[in-house]
Amino acid sequence: MEPALERKARLTEFVEIMRALLDGRTVEHHSDRYDLHGAATASPAAQERLPILVGGSGERLLTHAGSHADIIGFTGLGRRLADGHHHAVRFGTDVLDGETAFVRAGRRSDGIETELNVLVQVVDVTDDRVRAAARLGSRRGGADAQRRHADSVPGTRHRRRDRRSAGAGRARWGITYFVVRSAEPFAPVIARLRSS
Repeated sequence: MEPALERKARLTEFVEIMRALLDGRTVEHHSDRYDLHGAATASPAAQERLPILVGGSGERLLTHAGSHADIIGFTGLGRRLADGHHHAVRFGTDVLDGETAFVRAGRRSDGIETELNVLVQVVDVTDDRVRAAARLGSRRGGADAQRRHADSVPGTRHRRRDRRSAGAGRARWGITYFVVRSAEPFAPVIARLRSS
């Protein structure tokens, strides 16, 4: 697998190519990564603008996404762990402060408002978030991960504060919604929100 910086550079270049193609333009693009000669889509899109979603982290990627993507997803993933599959946790209010600042630094010039979302990696409905965080942290990155899980993004913290916290996430960072990998584990959270 390519190093993260190369994958991110490939992605940012790809986003610009795709935007041009999805907007109906003919693309002439030549680089070490892509070589397109008069590329175009076969037919126009059914809707006026097809959105591009970029998910990831890091200054270069998020600044670029802030000026080119329609939707940006914060993943909470840090460096890949030794197993080659899992990632260290890189999340919390300090991380979101920095990552949303990168997005804002890439201000759009086309007037389109970018949607921001958070990918919820793990759903654990519990009355003891510290113990749940310790359990998860022991599998995903140690003491720092435990601290970050126990003090995770607003809206995922504590059942009694979910609505208020989700509103704070919108006000502080502009996060408009959360994405879960599977709806089934999240069903108890939805039920609690509806009943409160």
